[in-house]
Amino acid sequence: MTANSPELLDFQAPMAPKKKTAAQLQQLQNARSNSPVVRTDLEAGLVHCQNELADAMFEIETLRSEVESLRSELSQAQDRCAMLEGLQEKSAEKICDLKAQVLEAKEHQRDTYRKLRNERRAHQYAVKRKSNLDEKIAELKTEQHKKLKEMRELEKEKNLASNHVDKMIKANQHLQNEISNTLQQCEHQLAVSYEKLQQTRTKLKGSKSEVYNLKRRVGRAVQTKENAVKRVKAKVLKESTTFYLLKKGVYSNETRNLVRILVEANVSNENIMAVIEAVLAAAGITAVGKISARTVGRIIKEGYIAACLQLGYEMLAAEAMTLSADGTGHKNINYNSRHVNYKVKNSDGTVKQVTRFLGIQSSLDGSSEQAVKDWDDQLQNIFTYFNNSPLAKGKNLFAHLIEVYTKIVGMHSDHCAKEKKDWELMKQKKIHAVHHVLGEK
Repeated sequence: MTANSPELLDFQAPMAPKKKTAAQLQQLQNARSNSPVVRTDLEAGLVHCQNELADAMFEIETLRSEVESLRSELSQAQDRCAMLEGLQEKSAEKICDLKAQVLEAKEHQRDTYRKLRNERRAHQYAVKRKSNLDEKIAELKTEQHKKLKEMRELEKEKNLASNHVDKMIKANQHLQNEISNTLQQCEHQLAVSYEKLQQTRTKLKGSKSEVYNLKRRVGRAVQTKENAVKRVKAKVLKESTTFYLLKKGVYSNETRNLVRILVEANVSNENIMAVIEAVLAAAGITAVGKISARTVGRIIKEGYIAACLQLGYEMLAAEAMTLSADGTGHKNINYNSRHVNYKVKNSDGTVKQVTRFLGIQSSLDGSSEQAVKDWDDQLQNIFTYFNNSPLAKGKNLFAHLIEVYTKIVGMHSDHCAKEKKDWELMKQKKIHAVHHVLGEK
């Protein structure tokens, strides 16, 4: 176990006491220093050791003065100095062993802090550990006195080995600093470990609550899913068997297109709603909303205006066009049917040839002059709707009737002399339009 890899250890059952190693005794001493039961005694022992160390330092200073007086005997003690150097190396090894024991004691101190979580058992073994620690302290004190006596004897025997003694003093000071720094680090790590333990407990408590909630949600998930499927099926069934004529208070485009188709099929305005309900009922669909005859008339008028906007926009964008017309009479009323042919550009960039129906209008008479005037009125009516529309204003467009005449390249007709005269008059209007546009430019 290292200082960076803490482990959680449980207290073992009481066992028969056995002889402990020096490292274990040192670990017990450090554990006792952190235990609330024996902390005061250990602090007193530490103060006593520090006092003895101060006395030893004072004696070392005294020995230094004696070393100065014995410098004259250097030639006689050279042989003995070699022997003392060997003893000094042994002392250095003992110091290294003590340092290793201190490091092991620090590791055990961290383990002991984790074991303190189980305070009840720690209290049971505290008395036994105290007695063991007391014995260890007594042994350490005895060993320390022996070492001090050995140091005094070594100082007396070294005579001229003052340089080596200085090195030992520096080593002792360095060891003390390391012990102090290590103890501070251990205390800091213990505080951090305790904080992490508290955080872990909090997270564990939250995780247990979350697991409980998730288990309950899983138990309700099947029923929730079944209820959701039932609601979706009911909603889909309702939507698939219900046709809303209005969307947000406005008749939808599908409804308007349906009304126009029924009108084209010669269904009267008053019977539109009855036909829609009958057809939808036959398909198992419920119609929601009502359409009056007045609304049908408005929808038909909206379709006419939309057609005018489309024709005006396409004619303005076309490069060339051809016209066609034919007329007939019924009960002394003249009727003319008109078409226009040109190419339009689709949204995907392709070009398509189209034929647009301009409707059937009555005429005052069957003359060619009146037919040309009807062309002017009908085209001007289309462009009036287009120029006043948001489409033209949004795209900054404006259609002139005279510009449309410049795009006419031909007319379709039968062999009737009147239609041929119509073309001659339209040809004159085109020539006049071309001259007018060129003059403006």
